[in-house]
Amino acid sequence: MSATSEWVYTNLCTVYPLVGYEDWNNRHQYGEPYLIACTWESEAKTVTDDNGKEFVCQQTIYTESKLNGELVRLPQREDYISHGDTRVQADPLKADADKIVAVRSDDMSFFGEDPDYQIMT
Repeated sequence: MSATSEWVYTNLCTVYPLVGYEDWNNRHQYGEPYLIACTWESEAKTVTDDNGKEFVCQQTIYTESKLNGELVRLPQREDYISHGDTRVQADPLKADADKIVAVRSDDMSFFGEDPDYQIMT
């Protein structure tokens, strides 16, 4: 973890990665939930998703997509994410997780650090 993120990303979020869609049961399938170190802000604001469509973002989660200094899978659009460690609940909806609508990156190379990411729900 970068020197900056060590003191900024002090919370945890659980990510539920989308792995596919099951036509037979008409349901999305999610993989093993995992943790990321992060911080977040809750604010309803209008932003644009990756396809240029406007939506109202309810929260923005900031992360380097790491846990204990080790890289983990970057959360993607259509994954679900919840505050805290909710891995005991395999169903993201039962864990009160939010659907990820957009993921943005910020260049931190000027500081000699890994990129930071904004995950919007």
